[in-house]
Amino acid sequence: MRIIALENEPSSLLGGQELNLIEICNSLAQRGHKVNLVYIKKGNLLTQYSQICDHLVEVSSYTPKRKRIFELLSFSLGLARDVPKIPVTEDSIIFCNDFTSVFFGYMVSLLKGIPLIHYIQIPAYEFKLKWRPGLAAVNKFIAVSNQTKSSWLKLGIPEEKVSVVYNGIDTEKFKPSENFLVERKELGLQSDERVFLFVGRLNRDKGIEVLMKAFALIIEAGV
Repeated sequence: MRIIALENEPSSLLGGQELNLIEICNSLAQRGHKVNLVYIKKGNLLTQYSQICDHLVEVSSYTPKRKRIFELLSFSLGLARDVPKIPVTEDSIIFCNDFTSVFFGYMVSLLKGIPLIHYIQIPAYEFKLKWRPGLAAVNKFIAVSNQTKSSWLKLGIPEEKVSVVYNGIDTEKFKPSENFLVERKELGLQSDERVFLFVGRLNRDKGIEVLMKAFALIIEAGV
């Protein structure tokens, strides 16, 4: 099978979504599948992708920036230029990693006659109208949890189109600590100190300030 993965910016500096995709592509390549990467903006993961992909295809955009005639015309011309650059075989599928690429994926699927798969890692919300044609054309959704699946079903996605596949864990890379007390000491933490940990990029949409306020309330309540 040939997987044509769509990514906005293949960069390890953005978040788990980008790192998750390269892990998926790497695992599929190791299993003998062919992988192509389609992207908009260059990122530091391109070097790794070049080692596992048959083709790296840079395109101009996944969606028109505005609804003005000029932008729509520019986007249409970009599609006409970019889609033919994407190599496709009979066993190819389009693999969207983010809903912002799903309309482009829909156009490739339509023009090339291949299935469209949408990998969903975030809860659904009321998407703008411009995403709707792409979402309606998805042949299969893969959700990372039952909660994620449930939120998309509420949006109106047919249940038979959604399968749940949990994120895998590399147990050689991520292992539980064998002695927390020793590690706390190495970090200069007392045995009775309470530690809160957040792992992720410091973006406003992650809600870090909400998390910090919630932690403060817990401490004040003496819980």
